[in-house]
Amino acid sequence: MMIVTKPISLNAKYGAVALVVSAPLLAAMIWMHDDLPNLASILFCAFSFGIWALLDELGLERPLNKMAAVAFSVALIAFLFWQMAGNTVELLRVQRFLVFGLVAGFLFANLALLHRGGSNAKANKIGAIAGSTALILVIVSHLVTGLMSVLGFGLIWAGFGTADMMLLRIVMTLVTVWALFLARAMFHGTLGA
Repeated sequence: MMIVTKPISLNAKYGAVALVVSAPLLAAMIWMHDDLPNLASILFCAFSFGIWALLDELGLERPLNKMAAVAFSVALIAFLFWQMAGNTVELLRVQRFLVFGLVAGFLFANLALLHRGGSNAKANKIGAIAGSTALILVIVSHLVTGLMSVLGFGLIWAGFGTADMMLLRIVMTLVTVWALFLARAMFHGTLGA
């Protein structure tokens, strides 16, 4: 098996380090309910820089990479709003946008990686399947929430916010594992041809 490498840009190395440092810490903070909004915001910004470096390495001129960049930008904005939200209903709405942005960005980036082949092809297929499944679950969750609001059960449904938080934890863990895998590939220049 031949591994195709290309010269590693400084952006890729810094992005890989940002992903390795920020993604696990951010996932741990989300799992442990740490109430450190400033640290969480800084970590998510570092995570976003790492994702941007990844997409830059893949080529931001390509449509799937652009879509992934937009989706991860939605996740960044939603995360920053989440850190400022005080009201439970607003908090749930922002969490849903955060999950949607993470899942959509994850899916689009994996679809872009599928086109590259290389040594990571199997992992990219698994990522695309996981992203598709997660996106379907998020869309169904949004539809159920909308239906409950239309039927007049919006405030009662908001009481089930722990389900949304668990979905966020699972998605962030999935994205963290993916980010660590791709950080290694970015750092070594083995993202594929």
